[in-house]
Amino acid sequence: MKQQVILMAAALLLIGATPVWSQFSTGFETSSGYGGNATTVVGVQDVNAPASSTWSNVSGFTGGGAVTSSTVNPRSGAQALRLYDSSASSGTGVELNLAGTTGLSLANPFTIKFSWAYSGVGGTSGPALNAWFGTDSNSTSAKDWMHVNYDTSNDYLGIYLGNSLGTTSTLITLAKFADLASTGSYVSWSLTIDPTSHVYTNVTLSGDLGSVDVTSLVAAYNSGTLPWRSNTAGDPASILWFSTGGAATITAFVDEVSISNVPEPSSMALIGLSLCTLAGLMRRRVS
Repeated sequence: MKQQVILMAAALLLIGATPVWSQFSTGFETSSGYGGNATTVVGVQDVNAPASSTWSNVSGFTGGGAVTSSTVNPRSGAQALRLYDSSASSGTGVELNLAGTTGLSLANPFTIKFSWAYSGVGGTSGPALNAWFGTDSNSTSAKDWMHVNYDTSNDYLGIYLGNSLGTTSTLITLAKFADLASTGSYVSWSLTIDPTSHVYTNVTLSGDLGSVDVTSLVAAYNSGTLPWRSNTAGDPASILWFSTGGAATITAFVDEVSISNVPEPSSMALIGLSLCTLAGLMRRRVS
């Protein structure tokens, strides 16, 4: 009986020590308020987004087509975000302000994850798909936590890094989409950000054909500095947005989006201790 009490206490310790892995996540499912296929996402509030925040059209990215939830090509679940851009002269996109998300601290290291796929590329070659977290501006002089893109002219996935003067950002190519994912399949991004040193500490890409850790490649340019204007006071905003490019036509899908704080070493050590305690008690019970 005593061992059972200790075992239960250790289990509760483990549960209590386990951090919240995602402060914000969405799969664009009906359970989060998204309608069925071809239902716009504008005005939809995700279940763990701030109460005052809903998805809205990105300013200047409303002429290219429609942004909807779609059952056509989800990465997981039943739906994904679909960005349909039929215009070769303007893009389309949506954004969500995550300022005030419960439990999310942008003063501590955090990881952004999302997956995207595309089909039906046409028009002029160039940047066709973008993801931002930061300021509501597509300028390379904006202050952002993250800006990555897909360029159809060379099939490259790229990341924007801040220059040494802190005045603008430069696009660095990382890998070819086709090397990581087959046609129509998803490439998943994982980017860990240190908001104190303003650098990426981990960047990985993965798909059904392979995966690659590009952290060292990112660090080789100005130590992997965020697209961060150091000559502008304050932190970037907390606006997450996805958009298509202005020149290319494309149908893109986004799914499995999450932002989570990196667990502190002390929390991980406590979890490890709890696991060791549980394992030891189980061995004693078996013997």
